[in-house]
Amino acid sequence: MSVTSSVSTALSTLKQNPVLFVAAFFVSLVSSVVLGVQSAVAEVSPFLVSGLSFVVQFVSLFFVAGAYAMADEALDGRTSLGTLFTGGKENYVSMLGATLLLVGVMIATFIPIFIVGFIVIFGAAAAGGGGSMMVLGIVLIYLLALLPVFFLQFYGPAVVVSDTGAVGSLKKSFGLVRRNVLATLGFDVVVFVIGVLSSLPTVWLYVSQFEQLMENPQTFTLYTGLSTATIAGYLVSTLLMTALFGGFMYTYQVAFYGELVERTDDPGKSEDAGVAMGAD
Repeated sequence: MSVTSSVSTALSTLKQNPVLFVAAFFVSLVSSVVLGVQSAVAEVSPFLVSGLSFVVQFVSLFFVAGAYAMADEALDGRTSLGTLFTGGKENYVSMLGATLLLVGVMIATFIPIFIVGFIVIFGAAAAGGGGSMMVLGIVLIYLLALLPVFFLQFYGPAVVVSDTGAVGSLKKSFGLVRRNVLATLGFDVVVFVIGVLSSLPTVWLYVSQFEQLMENPQTFTLYTGLSTATIAGYLVSTLLMTALFGGFMYTYQVAFYGELVERTDDPGKSEDAGVAMGAD
């Protein structure tokens, strides 16, 4: 199976190339800028946070592209930190273009889904469908809105590994997922578990702050009433956890993408291998 074999491949690759965690650390470090500003400044303007997040996303794409390049190189043997910068430089424009296209597709898809869903949900409620119908409708809208992300989630590896360009990366991802839906669902289960594990520091922080959140939901901020040491511990643990699991995720996604490409673009290869084993 692509999922289990890709997990095994990713783990063995990370064991031989621990420098991949350094690449993920760079991505995590850039992405943590917003958290750092929010913790250092008592009252941060939402516009400042939004603008800073926008800039951080642009910058982080350089290191994301480099991390994919390192993972691809490591799967063939060894990689080095220099690939992080050369890979980022060579693929940044295409990665940025593909990301902007994905955002556009998501917006274009979400708007009609939201409008139709809104009409259906409240129409059913008005007809006596009850709260359960509203909840079901909201869940359905959410799942339908995620479809572009599901089908286009491999645009990053497509840009770096297959050198497809921005538009070609979205087409490549869509074609691979369309022909490997069940395998991709299995891949996403692993991604979900890793995402939960990497967010444990944030979960802990919200749990510890739950009482303050309930008492003052309007004025609550994530760092309300926390000591400097606690905030620093949270930021460091978030940075390290994201780097640890991020190193696995970049390698796992590239390994899985490679298996999908091999199985989809050259389906006879695996069959030939099976025949050869049987002949032996």
